[in-house]
Amino acid sequence: MALFDALWTDTSKRSVFMARGTPQRSKPMSRMERDSRSSSRGSNHTRQSSAGPPEPLLNGDSQVSEDSILSRRKVSLMPLVTEEDLRDTDLGRKDPEGIAQVFGDDVASRFRYPSTPTSLMSPPPYDTKEKMLRRKISPIGPPPLAFETRDDSLPRGVPTVKVRVRKENHSEASTSNAFEDVSVALSPVLTSKYSFSMANHGKNFSFGHKTFSNTFELDYESFAAEIAASNPDMVHFQQVLNQWIKGQSKAQGTAFILLSSEWVSCFCQVAGDKLLKDPIVCGDSSLLYSLISNAQVASDDGTQSNTGSTDGATPPIVIDTESLSPLLRAKLRVIATELGADISPDVTLPPCSLVLIQARSDFKTALFIVHRSKVSTANELACVMPHVQMIGTLMSIVANIEEQKRLARQSQIFLSMTQNVFSSLQDMNLLVRNITKEAKALVQAEICSLFLLDKEHSELVAEVFEKNGTTDEYLTEIRMPLTQGIVGHVATTGEMMNVKDVYNHPFFYPKVDERTGFVTRNILCFPIKDSSGNLVGVAELCNKIGKPAFTPHDEQIATTFAVYCAISISHCLLYRKLQEAHRRSHMAAELLVQGSTLSIAPEDILRLTVRDIPDPTSFHPDFTKFCFVPRSVGTGDTFVEASLSMFKDLGFIEKYRLRRRTLARFLLMVQKGYRDVPYHNWSHAFAVGHFCYLLLRMPDVKNALTDLERFSLLVACLCHDIDHRGTTNAFQLQSKTPLAQLYSSEGSVLERHHFAQTVTILGMDECNIFEQLTRQQYQQVLDNIREIILATDIAAHLRKVDRIKHMAETGFNRNNQEHHYLMMCLLMTASDLSDQSKDFKNSKGIAENIYKEFFSQGDLEKQMGNRPIEMMDRERACVPKIQLEFMDTVALPVFRHLSVLLPDLSETYDSLEMNRTCWQTLDSVLQEQGLPSGGLDYLKDLNLEKTVLDRVGEKLKEKLNEAALSKRAICAANSTDLGSPTIPSS
Repeated sequence: MALFDALWTDTSKRSVFMARGTPQRSKPMSRMERDSRSSSRGSNHTRQSSAGPPEPLLNGDSQVSEDSILSRRKVSLMPLVTEEDLRDTDLGRKDPEGIAQVFGDDVASRFRYPSTPTSLMSPPPYDTKEKMLRRKISPIGPPPLAFETRDDSLPRGVPTVKVRVRKENHSEASTSNAFEDVSVALSPVLTSKYSFSMANHGKNFSFGHKTFSNTFELDYESFAAEIAASNPDMVHFQQVLNQWIKGQSKAQGTAFILLSSEWVSCFCQVAGDKLLKDPIVCGDSSLLYSLISNAQVASDDGTQSNTGSTDGATPPIVIDTESLSPLLRAKLRVIATELGADISPDVTLPPCSLVLIQARSDFKTALFIVHRSKVSTANELACVMPHVQMIGTLMSIVANIEEQKRLARQSQIFLSMTQNVFSSLQDMNLLVRNITKEAKALVQAEICSLFLLDKEHSELVAEVFEKNGTTDEYLTEIRMPLTQGIVGHVATTGEMMNVKDVYNHPFFYPKVDERTGFVTRNILCFPIKDSSGNLVGVAELCNKIGKPAFTPHDEQIATTFAVYCAISISHCLLYRKLQEAHRRSHMAAELLVQGSTLSIAPEDILRLTVRDIPDPTSFHPDFTKFCFVPRSVGTGDTFVEASLSMFKDLGFIEKYRLRRRTLARFLLMVQKGYRDVPYHNWSHAFAVGHFCYLLLRMPDVKNALTDLERFSLLVACLCHDIDHRGTTNAFQLQSKTPLAQLYSSEGSVLERHHFAQTVTILGMDECNIFEQLTRQQYQQVLDNIREIILATDIAAHLRKVDRIKHMAETGFNRNNQEHHYLMMCLLMTASDLSDQSKDFKNSKGIAENIYKEFFSQGDLEKQMGNRPIEMMDRERACVPKIQLEFMDTVALPVFRHLSVLLPDLSETYDSLEMNRTCWQTLDSVLQEQGLPSGGLDYLKDLNLEKTVLDRVGEKLKEKLNEAALSKRAICAANSTDLGSPTIPSS
């Protein structure tokens, strides 16, 4: 049961054997006839080539010879209208509008005819409980942003979080449905304590009676430590240079004070040949600039002496250490101690000199020299000063190399980040994940959240992709109003914030930490803006790894990273818009009725309008018998003529005042609506309609259903597979086709599309065959058609099998509306499976077309990299076994229930059981002879077919003989009990 629920998830169309060959005309066609016929064929995808003689269709139950059938198929019963027909008959008065379209106004004016009656206005668009035609179709695909729709039950203006918690009835966390998302509103913060003015965009802001600055004191020593670790070449060069200077000057030792604009500080990381464990920060980046500026001013006044000469370069400047600030002198004392100077407690500095060096590339540094004594100071300086300019030049070169290396590494990081980010432009969720991942890696942060702007609700929304802690409850979404928190302040002001201690900051919102248990220490928060300066979102980095706070260098990286983020998010949104436009265009093409762009030949409409509609038996003497194979009457055009005959024979044309022209155009459009696929084509629709026509003629059905329900059934059967693509519902869902995106939430994807196509045809010009109905009848008939077409989904049928069985057991109640619905569904399903009740030769041919379609789908799935199910795989499918399972699961129960409700169908049910016996015999023969069961070649083997039929015939004779012997034995036993003589055998 589970197998067929999956395999037969689309309408179970297991009953079509397409007629081969095209009827040929007995006399040459005129030019007008050839043109109209070629036009008609061009618009009908189910018509086949007329090349070659037509092959006879196997039909063992027909009492008429094949030659007789073929002779009937060669000539249309409703041929094209000629001018001779107009002269000799009164056809010109039946459809003057059609005469004018085909022959022109001059010919039409010869006939006196009343003006064409104006048709009644069609009822308003169909409006049912599901509002299928009026409903507003939601945008296709995921929303343009990564966050989900806001829960309107939550209060506005307060922060909210979405938490994933374990369900009470689940104990295993590993199961996919063990958790559920719960939205929780957090308590708002007090405005007087935490809120800020949205107009306050400056560097300072007020809080209570205090004034805070957005510029925070930097931990320069930690910054320098990272510089030392990332510049090993510069460290080694300083060690070598210090050793050389010490050897040349015989000084106690030397050290360089370097300037780092990146870290906004001056620091010493190497003392002599020793790399300091903790670099000594001497001040901010303005220190050397101020020293050099002051020294140059003093030099101009003649109060400062310079030693050494340079060729046009800025000469080195020796600074009097006694004039330095106490803070700088204390830092120099620490450096001197590292150089091995013996400093008494009462002395601030040992004999030392500070030489300011400025190279041509604007490189600035300071050489700190610790002398052995005051006496040797002059000699040691004299040895060093001639080489100071060269030292500055070398240091600038090394520093430039190090800077280029740093920029190269940073560029490589950004390039890698850009590749990772831009590779996910098709998926906003994946893009956000990559952005947060790369941001954490760039600045070494524990957590990164990307808040996207929800303009509609004035909120910032962040999806949380990480589970923190070991509890079963964890955060999945954060919503923060624009007036709350650090992210709200950054979004409002557009300025970056680097907060070292968040719990002492007035804008920090602590409720999220309280909810999750996560402890936030420091935050780097920066805005993300598009090229127009509009806010896209805000990125928030929490807890710098290995450092007490985020550095100015991190701020620089974040500023550059924000540009990449803005570009990637903007492009993702643009891509989604283009994708949405393409999807809508594709959807419009998908919803377009197949063949609707092709015109219907006026000649075809005219002949179907003015010619007399033939009786059903004109197509074949057995046309009104259940054993008749309807495809034997011809092909597409003949099926339209036969459909007209069925409408007339059932009395629908007269009862519902159907205009012949409207009915003809409707049937021609339905014919064009079917695609040229092996099975779900116009011939299948006609075969289903023919069986339904036979059912509707039965007195029991006439007594059970209303005329409007019978009318709905016939129309639904002819339209039930319009625009079928030759694939199953499961394939549509797996491939995420536009139809699946439109109908997947409602189920029965293809069936709903067939109904939508039917209603679309009814809305076309001169195609609304229900225009004469009242509004109530119009809505009722479309309701019926919808339910009947949806019933062709076998998955839907299996869900109501028990109700149908109960109806069959208790009997049909005409006063029970549920029984009316179930009866219509049962008649539709039986008609859809009707070819299973024909002779085995026909059923076998039908199966060949069915599995051609299935195997084509299987080939598509293989091209997509998927493994098709067995019945779709031409290498693995065994048709007899699959047919047996389907008949046992679906077909036989359907006809069993129907034969109980309609006893006259008992012979049809017996024919179905006979076909099952034939399939079972075929399976046995394949196993006995060791023939391969894959593919379809053995279904064309006439010798194999004869073997199967012979065996089935022998089994049937044996059963008949056993039944006769059993009957005689019963009669003999009854005669003995009554004391009568034994009846002799005849």
